[in-house]
Amino acid sequence: MLTEYDAVKAYARMMNTRELAHFEPYMAEDIELKSQVQAEPVQGKQAFLDHLAMNLEKVADDAPVWAELGEIHKTGRTRPCAVLSQYSRENMVASATVEIEGGKVKRLNLFFIPSPEEAKRSGEFPL
Repeated sequence: MLTEYDAVKAYARMMNTRELAHFEPYMAEDIELKSQVQAEPVQGKQAFLDHLAMNLEKVADDAPVWAELGEIHKTGRTRPCAVLSQYSRENMVASATVEIEGGKVKRLNLFFIPSPEEAKRSGEFPL
């Protein structure tokens, strides 16, 4: 059974290697990306994959990103998260959590409130 921790680890691995194949098998067909920096969510697996591919290409070219495993208190409980840093591992810019439904990732939440600095960091950057 897919856990939030396993899904977050797969997402972090995808971000660190820039390989969609690490996260894609865990995505539901009706997955949604909800982001505090975008007005509208990205809905559906293909739209989500297209969005990720475009963003991974951008970060690879312009602004390196690292994803570290951690935990953050959000929505009334402590949850596994990926802490995203840009330009250096200490420049934390966002966190990501997942919601699982039917054994697949139904939703990826990308946020900067609460601050990624509030996350308990593990020091693990999955490859």
